[in-house]
Amino acid sequence: MLTLCMAFIGVFTLNAQDESSPVEFSKEYEEAVYKMFDLNGSKETYKAVVVQMKDMFQQQFSQVPEEYWNRFKEEVLKDGINQLKKDIVPIYAKYLTLEEIKAINTFYASPAGKKLALNTPMITQESMLVGQAWGAKIAEKVMTELQEEGY
Repeated sequence: MLTLCMAFIGVFTLNAQDESSPVEFSKEYEEAVYKMFDLNGSKETYKAVVVQMKDMFQQQFSQVPEEYWNRFKEEVLKDGINQLKKDIVPIYAKYLTLEEIKAINTFYASPAGKKLALNTPMITQESMLVGQAWGAKIAEKVMTELQEEGY
């Protein structure tokens, strides 16, 4: 699950633009993207990632008191997610207009959009498993062919 969540975050952060060419966007745009994060389930996924990170760190550093980990989780949930959302908005501004974000929000507010948002984590997880199996089959085929050809 942590791998899935980290991959999910990676999808939103891999294309971060460089600081030398900031994209302009309005407060309305920023609020529309934040609304999209709420509607499409991203915000809840980020929260789940934070909890998973806390649990992972807590297992690795079991000598650290529980109160530290609870404080860590609360701080990241409060400040970290807000900072992540703020950092991601310019990426959306680079590729999507305010009107497009509003249309996406309209979709996610619809019954079909709500169902997609609800099921996206499971769809993503199952798709990743299928993709891994597919990749393993291809790797096995290549290895067999290379071996047969004497490589």
